[in-house]
Amino acid sequence: MKTMFFVLIFLLLSRAAILAKEQVPLTVVYSGSFIGQLNSKSGGVQAKSVALINEQRRVNKDLILLASGDCLGPGPIGDIDGGKSMIDVMNIARYDAAGLGLYECFAGYKNFQKRAEQADFPYLSANVVAKEGNAPLAPFTIIERNGWRVFVTGVVSPRYPETSFLWPKELIVKPVLPSLRALRKKAKTCSLVIVMATQSMGENVQLLKKLSWVDVVITSMVDEGSLFDLDLRASTLRDGRRLLWTFFGGRKIGSLKVFSKEKKSLETKMELHCVSDTKQESGEVLKVINSLDEETRKQTERVLAQLTPREAQNFVPAFLNAMRCSMNAEVAMIDRSSLALSSVSENLTYLQLRQVYPYVSKGACVRVEGRLLRELWKKRNRALIWGKGLAFTGLSERSGKVFINNRPVINDEHYRMATTQYLAEGGGSLLPKNSQGVAGDGVFGIVAKFFKENSVQSRRRRLKRLVNKPVLRQRLAADLYF
Repeated sequence: MKTMFFVLIFLLLSRAAILAKEQVPLTVVYSGSFIGQLNSKSGGVQAKSVALINEQRRVNKDLILLASGDCLGPGPIGDIDGGKSMIDVMNIARYDAAGLGLYECFAGYKNFQKRAEQADFPYLSANVVAKEGNAPLAPFTIIERNGWRVFVTGVVSPRYPETSFLWPKELIVKPVLPSLRALRKKAKTCSLVIVMATQSMGENVQLLKKLSWVDVVITSMVDEGSLFDLDLRASTLRDGRRLLWTFFGGRKIGSLKVFSKEKKSLETKMELHCVSDTKQESGEVLKVINSLDEETRKQTERVLAQLTPREAQNFVPAFLNAMRCSMNAEVAMIDRSSLALSSVSENLTYLQLRQVYPYVSKGACVRVEGRLLRELWKKRNRALIWGKGLAFTGLSERSGKVFINNRPVINDEHYRMATTQYLAEGGGSLLPKNSQGVAGDGVFGIVAKFFKENSVQSRRRRLKRLVNKPVLRQRLAADLYF
């Protein structure tokens, strides 16, 4: 009897010790959505970002570091090395795990396989599998820190293979909720469950509502067809569970301090750290950036075209005119948030053009009613997408009337518009969703080719022919295109 009593006391004390350990605060630092923007030349802040992470580690050496996804992507360096340098930087930062985003396969599935093998951390996804063989993805990982057992997994929205040209045909996306439920038994053995999700706000909210055992969702959020305030910090449920999201370009890093988790409540505190406010830069990251071979530098700094002073000083119209001339469109439209620079040097280089447009979106040529063109023109200076407005060429306004190539816009007429695939497929709820007319080439490639193949005189001639094209030929071209 005494033996049983002492065994019982021992078990109770052991359980108390475990619970006491779990009350030690756990810090989860999260980032993501780098889109391949590595250094200041490409609009990235990774040298400062890693320095900020190192500061966090000095305060709490046992923190967990997660990247929600979309870390790889195009850019002056990413275009050349397929994201190798970005993985080098993430290894230096000592990420514990990363989610799978839309941009991870920007340079093809085989390239992603190489990058996943290069990484010192696992890429996670509970609902993505390869059509053949094994995908370089783990369904989950369990991280033990400060007495906490943390279950971390990732998911991708099943709609992306249908809606995103970036998604590789080699990967299959299964339904999210059944895939996560299959992991529930293993997740329930842990004291905290985190899901890194590449899906919309609505899908993330449903995930938390349906799966009460999921504590935190960290999202690289893509909300096609809807707008949201990117300055919102997070969404918190009544029971304390969290929906957190990352910021484009990794410009902010979040830290979530978890104090305790009772049966019905999660006690946390969330902070955001602005990377640009950090004065320090990681010497190791700078070494990676500066060690790029001379051939890489030559490729990024080669001159594509000579610009006039007017084109160089205000490059946005020149960029849009290149799009509409290449696509034979009467008007061109793009969201201003897509254009990182508005002026360049008169010797336009590959690097400068990538700085202007650091994305992989394809070009698209769509038919738009005159009535809708008028509405879009009126909205051009409003904070529509990512807090910025719209840029046009081909449209103008005089005495309250809207003109297209110096002709009045007719409400019931259809006009050809050069734009991005994102906007053509309903992004920002500006255009009716239309996947027709999407070009095979990316916007960057279309514009780069135009400037490379056309001198100043040739660019002027092509634009003049487009502007002066008879209305009948414009109408015929628009009808025949589709």
